[in-house]
Amino acid sequence: MKRKRKGQSILEYTLILAAIVAGIIFAARTMVRPAVEQSFTDATGTMNRMTGIFNEKLGGGVGEE
Repeated sequence: MKRKRKGQSILEYTLILAAIVAGIIFAARTMVRPAVEQSFTDATGTMNRMTGIFNEKLGGGVGEE
């Protein structure tokens, strides 16, 4: 009977570990993802602004003479 209890303990620890991992994945998707998306949005906006300033000061685009 002792062997059965050991196997049961391993199963319990595995289930707890799976629940913890699922919680971490859920938190990452709900908290980290929006922050990363906002960073990309900010970077895109900055590049667009700088491109506009560059074109105003130096004029033209690619291939213009």
